[in-house]
Amino acid sequence: MGLDSELEEENDDERGAGGKTASSCLMCCMGLLAFPLVLFLLMWNEKRFVCKNKVVLEAAEKAVWVECDAGKTQDVFAFFTCPVKQSSLQTFTMAAFNGDVDSNVSADIPFSFTAASGSQYVEMYQCQEECTHERRNDKPVETCTYTMVWAHHKINSNEFVQTKDAVTARKVGCPAFELVPSGNPEFPRNLHMGSSTNFADAILAGKGNDTSYTINHRLVQMLVPTEPVPLSAFRAAFTGPLDPSSGVNPWTRPMVLAASSLAVSVTGTHLESCAQPAQLGCIRLSFLQNKPADVSVLAHVSSAGEVGPQTFSGGWGCEASSKQWLLPTKMTKDEMIASLKEEGQSSVWVIRAAGIILSVLSVFCVLQPISAAADIVGDCVRMMPCGSLIEDKLEGMVDWLVCVISLNVGCTCSLLVIALVWAFMRPVRLGADTTDLCAGSGGIGGLLLRRRCGCEEGDGHSGPPPEGAPEAAAEGRRRRGKRVRLGDGGRMSDEAALAGRLAAPGAADGALGARAGAWVALPPHQMSGHVALVLADRDAAGDFNVIVENGHRRRLDLRCSTHRQVIGRRAPQL
Repeated sequence: MGLDSELEEENDDERGAGGKTASSCLMCCMGLLAFPLVLFLLMWNEKRFVCKNKVVLEAAEKAVWVECDAGKTQDVFAFFTCPVKQSSLQTFTMAAFNGDVDSNVSADIPFSFTAASGSQYVEMYQCQEECTHERRNDKPVETCTYTMVWAHHKINSNEFVQTKDAVTARKVGCPAFELVPSGNPEFPRNLHMGSSTNFADAILAGKGNDTSYTINHRLVQMLVPTEPVPLSAFRAAFTGPLDPSSGVNPWTRPMVLAASSLAVSVTGTHLESCAQPAQLGCIRLSFLQNKPADVSVLAHVSSAGEVGPQTFSGGWGCEASSKQWLLPTKMTKDEMIASLKEEGQSSVWVIRAAGIILSVLSVFCVLQPISAAADIVGDCVRMMPCGSLIEDKLEGMVDWLVCVISLNVGCTCSLLVIALVWAFMRPVRLGADTTDLCAGSGGIGGLLLRRRCGCEEGDGHSGPPPEGAPEAAAEGRRRRGKRVRLGDGGRMSDEAALAGRLAAPGAADGALGARAGAWVALPPHQMSGHVALVLADRDAAGDFNVIVENGHRRRLDLRCSTHRQVIGRRAPQL
């Protein structure tokens, strides 16, 4: 009888075929809705990451290092790391954080500090309630405990539990609480509760006031205040209570804080309205600042030395944007670029992991009708001899199969979306290190690569160099038995003009010397076209020395079997 009763209860608990079908169809619809949304989330995450890194890479390529002298920098996308002019920092008074509440707060509380940014943090000592719920003897029981805490917002004590046990617990955990008619008191009238932050309008970075760069307000906002402001130097200006017995009860309201009601704490980190031990209604203030000695900036610099955002072109799925960066430390350009690349990496990987897991769960929901069908069939099989065993095996096998399919489909689709975003938005990067350009590139892909890089290889026989090219370059090419033409979409006149500027070492004045293995740098105004190349002699490794637009030098390995591009190597001026 006992076994039969358990089976009857189990059968009563199980849903019928109609309920299982409806539930599985609902989960299937939820999965069909969630799956494309999750894939879109992954696509958005990768697009954001790729576009952000595209901007950083473009900044690394185009930004020019400049000295800490704005007079020598005119209308250029620049990187500089310079000392901050301490005289340009802003003086923060109490009005900077509470002026909209009380215009006389600076006179009442004579305190100030100088920094690029600052914040004020106001807390009050209050009674806090924490309640737990449990069942005792089949009855719900609520147990509340009370403690005194420093809180940056008012805790509403009107919502506290008013049972006898709760009132008794409050008397133990929150002394003097019952003496206050309204419970936790209000914050002072002349201060903002919680955190208030302010930033300097602008600061200067450089070696002199007249030749310093002007850091705008948006960049200054990147200087988040994190360093505590020491208050020991202001101890004499505050004459508040030094022992608990002095002064009025701290919960007395209304309250307007002033120098006579505040004192510097023993540690020198807070302004306090009561001496320790703190009591209900005590107020304490702390301050943070950011006062950098040096800043590293990556931004556009105008002719007046004013720093502003640099415009970056869009393309390949990315929109045009304007960016500027500041870090409060002295560093090299490469170090700053590496730091910018690291920003947001953790959030990207979290979204990737969450997206893959959610896509697997979405597919699992879509396949729930299959599991429901197996469950319904199992209910029928259970009426057969040994039916329970067969039911368990059948349902277990189907559930295992659904899990495997969900895992494979979800992971495959997620990774495919990630790969397609990268393939669409960064096609050249897929083979940037070893891309077959000329000799081994065939078909449409090879044609596109050849057109993009401007490299054409001859028929394997030596040929005449461009007009005006150095004899050394021609001889080097003849020795290798190849004819290579480097251009910018067919504008050979520009190339020839640039080549004509070259001469062998020891040439007449005004000509640029070219030698094997040397970088040749021409003034920017002589570089027209998308890529302006100059043929010079190859070095021992077979590398040509070239010049590209905007004065940025790159070394290209153009032996027409591979193409390797090294970005960020600076070339000395000849």
